[in-house]
Amino acid sequence: MATTLYMPMPPPGTLGSPMFEGANVTEFLERYEDLCSDYRVSDDDKLTRLPRYCIQPIAETIKSLKEWKSRDYAALKKALRTEYRNDDTQQLLYSVPFLENYKNIARTEKDDILDYCRKFDRIAQHCIEKKVLTTYAAGVWFIHGLPLSTASKLIRKLEIDTEDPDTIDYTKVLEHVIKQTASDKAIQRMNSTRNPSQQQTEVVDQIVKQLRPTVSVTKEQRLTDPVVKPTTAPETTAVDQLTKAFEKLSVNLLQQVQSQRQPTYPPAGPYGRYPHFTGQQPSVNYPEAPKGPQSENPLSVNVGAYTARSQGAFRRQIGVC
Repeated sequence: MATTLYMPMPPPGTLGSPMFEGANVTEFLERYEDLCSDYRVSDDDKLTRLPRYCIQPIAETIKSLKEWKSRDYAALKKALRTEYRNDDTQQLLYSVPFLENYKNIARTEKDDILDYCRKFDRIAQHCIEKKVLTTYAAGVWFIHGLPLSTASKLIRKLEIDTEDPDTIDYTKVLEHVIKQTASDKAIQRMNSTRNPSQQQTEVVDQIVKQLRPTVSVTKEQRLTDPVVKPTTAPETTAVDQLTKAFEKLSVNLLQQVQSQRQPTYPPAGPYGRYPHFTGQQPSVNYPEAPKGPQSENPLSVNVGAYTARSQGAFRRQIGVC
């Protein structure tokens, strides 16, 4: 046989557990009962655990009630709703005084009549179920809360006499107003489509402008001469400057090499045993060959000057004695 395991109920003060501090007792009891139902808490344990989910002064008040001592949870719940009703939003909302004040609010045809119908009927049905409001009073109050033009059409259409209860059927009156209001809204939407308001026209124009291309050319702009933007010289970078410098250097080097390749000859003049130049060129005296017997030095060589060539090589001029 399978065994069913149940999780323990969250203790008071933890996340998700309700805590009653004196306001909105109806909402607290609904949340507390939902929690007990989720964790399969029995009715006897439900009553026993209730003071734990209230602040200390309220817990002491609960334990002093006769419904607590008699172990009757339904009676205890009713007693708590009565004890804290003045701070309970739901009980104040679903009450005859609130409904009477709600119907006294002045309304026009521009107000949301369908919303008024729904809220009035919800509160009225609650009061009728509690037998604190009759259907006749609910019908009369409902008509009083309608705009004057709507109430006049309703009275003429259904032949209503507010002083005669037999001519007022609350359910029939409510359904007629809801249908009439829905029809009026449909007519208003149709008229607004045929004759849009200034605000609607502005919205449509704004949407159309967004769908059009962003660039628009007028007729005068098309007839004028095209404007050609002046071309600007590209910015000279450091790399470009360095490249130009290398080009100039290459041209200078090429000119120097070409000038060095052209041979230079000495001016004409008499040549003796040693070269002798005339003109403005200074004369160059070479050392004499050593004197002595030819047997000892049969061949003497006189080494001349070296002349530099264009490729960096040297040509040696040798004079033989």
